[in-house]
Amino acid sequence: MQKAFILLFFACLTWVGCTPAETTCEDTGLITGLDPRRCACCGGYFIELADTTYRIAYADLPQEVLDALEDQGYPLAVRLDWEPVNDPCLGDEITVSCVGVGE
Repeated sequence: MQKAFILLFFACLTWVGCTPAETTCEDTGLITGLDPRRCACCGGYFIELADTTYRIAYADLPQEVLDALEDQGYPLAVRLDWEPVNDPCLGDEITVSCVGVGE
């Protein structure tokens, strides 16, 4: 009986661990394309948030979003939590703390 309980317990843990988590990011945006410019402050992806276009670094996007871009193309709806990057570049960069494919 104890072995059956232990087996059931680990099966439940595996199921819970494999269930995809929902994206809980607050804002919505639209990744509209790559930034092809070649300069020190360029590169990344263009993203529209509330009728304003920003740029997001390649490294800020998780593999889930990159895979969706490859499969679905542009534009791609995403959910994200973000804040502006305060540096002396072009002034349109943002960084994200949460991002996922969404409506």
